[in-house]
Parts: sequence; C-alpha cells; structure tokens
Amino acid sequence: MLGHDAGQALVEYGLVIVLVVLVAVGGVSFFGNTLWTALYQVSTAAIASAI
Repeated sequence: MLGHDAGQALVEYGLVIVLVVLVAVGGVSFFGNTLWTALYQVSTAAIASAI
C-alpha cells in the first residue's frame, strides 16, 4: 500500500523535524542570552549613532 508507506515516511520526516527543532531551541536558549544581548547592544548603538 502506497498510502501506508507515504504516511510512515511522513511520520518519520516529522519526527526528524521535531528533533531538529528541539536541538535548535536548546541551542538558542543556551546561546541566546549572550547573542541577543550582543545584538541588542549593536542595534541600539547603531540607532543612537543614526539619530
């Protein structure tokens, strides 16, 4: 049955995507604070110099 194979492939593909998203979210939460602080400082400095 093609439908069963396609459905199983879709489920496996979805699980891979969920795993990638979880890893990405974990990495963002781990590195996010310093990254967002740096981006915030750079953007505020750019805005201040533009004014």
